[in-house]
Amino acid sequence: MTQRLVRDVTYDVVATRERVSDGVASAMVWANHLGLSRGSLSQVAADMLRAMIRDGRLAPGAKLPGEPKLASNLKVSRGTLRSAIHQLEQQGLVWKRRGVGTFVSARRLLHNRLDLYLSLTDLIESTGRKPGVSDLSVEVIPADDHTAENLQAPLNAPVVCLRRTRTADDVAVIANIDYFLLAQLGTGSASDLLRRLTHGLEELGGLQRFFERELGRPLDHAITTIRPVRADHRLLQEIRLPITRGAVLLCLEQTDYDRFQHPLITGFEYHVPEFCDCTIYRHR
Repeated sequence: MTQRLVRDVTYDVVATRERVSDGVASAMVWANHLGLSRGSLSQVAADMLRAMIRDGRLAPGAKLPGEPKLASNLKVSRGTLRSAIHQLEQQGLVWKRRGVGTFVSARRLLHNRLDLYLSLTDLIESTGRKPGVSDLSVEVIPADDHTAENLQAPLNAPVVCLRRTRTADDVAVIANIDYFLLAQLGTGSASDLLRRLTHGLEELGGLQRFFERELGRPLDHAITTIRPVRADHRLLQEIRLPITRGAVLLCLEQTDYDRFQHPLITGFEYHVPEFCDCTIYRHR
């Protein structure tokens, strides 16, 4: 069995395989090898297909092989394959035409130029997609050690925790969690300040725009750390994305500053790699 890992810590489908009579056993071998034995076989098959879409072997607009052939290639049952394709369909990666077949969605990736300081709203709009927000939640919590350090604030200072799922043409592509000092919203009760925030986000379309236009605190630059993460039980409770346990996400931890070097916002972005990639312009 030939196996190879791709660079973003996810995995590719084998180029050649040993003949295995029991398709379920073959998929379980893959699940164990990849540390996904707790996941369902359909999830393993879905992840294999995602890898094929990501590396271009299943190109945008391409028709998937027929169900018997594809199930045989992946060494899974046809029922497992149907469940896997259903997952991809829900995530917008494939679409079905009745009586014709299943096709890879002709989509554009969100190309995130890390050397450009764009809000997520601007990033999505730059691809010609309609930005949206789902699963918005906001609360006031005490700053922990990490958040207090990033915001240069006292430990346990009241901070706003804002969780959102960002959508592009109604497809969930990024989850982000932002923290900033409650005092930045002005004076008044916490409930009134949070209402002001949610109303401003709805009207203006993003936190960066809210800080600039509503608070008069334009963001000037950011420092970002990038790393791959695997979705565990804790993370799945914090974000809402069309993924399952063990899925690989690209995590951007970022702190945003004004032009006086004062930190205004700190937080995390979790990008679904099937929809997002990150590049940076480098020169001598």
